[in-house]
Amino acid sequence: MLQKLLVLILAVTLVALSAFGAVAAPKMKLRLGHVLDQKSTRHEAAMKFAELVAQKTGGDIVIELFPSSQLGNERDMLEGLQMGTIDAVITGDIISNFYGPLGLFSVPYMFNSLEHLRAVMYGDIGEEIKAGLLKESDIVALEFMERGPREITSNKPVNTVDDIQGLKIRVPEIPVIVESWKAMGANPTPMAFGEVYTALQQKTIDAQENPFVDIASAKLEEVQKFIAMSDHMFGYAMLSISPEVWKKLSDAEKQIFRDAAKEARDYQNGLLVKVDEDLEKYFISKGITFTKPDKSGFIARVKPVHEKYAKRFGQDLYDKIVAVGK
Repeated sequence: MLQKLLVLILAVTLVALSAFGAVAAPKMKLRLGHVLDQKSTRHEAAMKFAELVAQKTGGDIVIELFPSSQLGNERDMLEGLQMGTIDAVITGDIISNFYGPLGLFSVPYMFNSLEHLRAVMYGDIGEEIKAGLLKESDIVALEFMERGPREITSNKPVNTVDDIQGLKIRVPEIPVIVESWKAMGANPTPMAFGEVYTALQQKTIDAQENPFVDIASAKLEEVQKFIAMSDHMFGYAMLSISPEVWKKLSDAEKQIFRDAAKEARDYQNGLLVKVDEDLEKYFISKGITFTKPDKSGFIARVKPVHEKYAKRFGQDLYDKIVAVGK
């Protein structure tokens, strides 16, 4: 609440001062979109980023925020980013469709802990991934952000891999994820996140998988009864900028964007830990039952997918990711 108030005060102050000639109107106005609601930590990160950019540029660059899929679904926004019709986005794993090696991040049980993910994202491998994304897809990746582990929500308890056999589960529109859930015996249904609530309500699908913040953002606790703490993915989000915008920035402004992205990342990551704790209590209060499934069966079934995608995207990269977690 305080963060939102500060952003509002800053924006109103800049507009008022501009009207009286105290400061010049912004040289650049940018639009930043994401698919989660205004209560999400992702939106908190977006607000922090916008606030910092405005402060550090003295109001020369103003970023307007468009949460809740106002600018389209994640694939649409990333394509808009490439075309220059959208200026900035914070997206999830769907960005791996624009740079293959990121698909390794989406293979279930690729990471054994949040610490493992952090060591990869914020180290040399993360920088290698950002450089590859820019070279291959012309997307300027500013910063990785954490999302919390992905868990299974369903209307029946999940205690072992046997419980998901034939389960019609929504997954992101990402080939490696679809293939992984097939390997584990489920019936994966690719679907944009904004369509999930209605699909669950109408029983077009029976389950889905996402971090707590995404589950709460879409109010999925209203249409699901169980959460299985499968921890099958330690997910990430990516703050990215359009190449057209990037070309217009001076070297000093580019550094401001990088610094602001890191500060927003750290701010969001810090919020996430407490938010996940609070959300677990909230879900329980709404009647959700938690299970802690045996992960061994899931891990065994997805092993062939690990081997396949290691060969496709680089055994060397795969081995480096695994080594960091040991």
